Amino acid sequence: MAKRFLSFPFVFVGFVNSSLTSAISVNEPPLVIAMNKKAYQKNRFRGIFAWFSVFSSFFVRVGFLMKGIIEMESINLALFYLPILFLGSHLGAKFSSKVDPNKFRKIVIGINISTGSFIIISSLIK
Repeated sequence: MAKRFLSFPFVFVGFVNSSLTSAISVNEPPLVIAMNKKAYQKNRFRGIFAWFSVFSSFFVRVGFLMKGIIEMESINLALFYLPILFLGSHLGAKFSSKVDPNKFRKIVIGINISTGSFIIISSLIK
């Protein structure tokens, strides 16, 4: 069973990501863990991560809009920050070739641990 999960982790990751996105608007940790397990190269990792995040966020936001959970002010803020998102993506693509793949994995794992810890701590404080 474990080998089968390692071969096809994205079915499970899709379910967990959707659940996390709907519940707390965070979906990256399971995807990062799955892609690290598969030992994807840096460029493939970034590409899958970007597209997965875009599609996941799109469908969750559509659901939120249909339920009236998102206010117009949030949409306006998102549109306002969209150019910064594109700039960051462009700069990330430009500088990604300068980062060693092993360092990249360590950085991603470190960010994942930090983000997860922050989410756990902030939810316990509330």
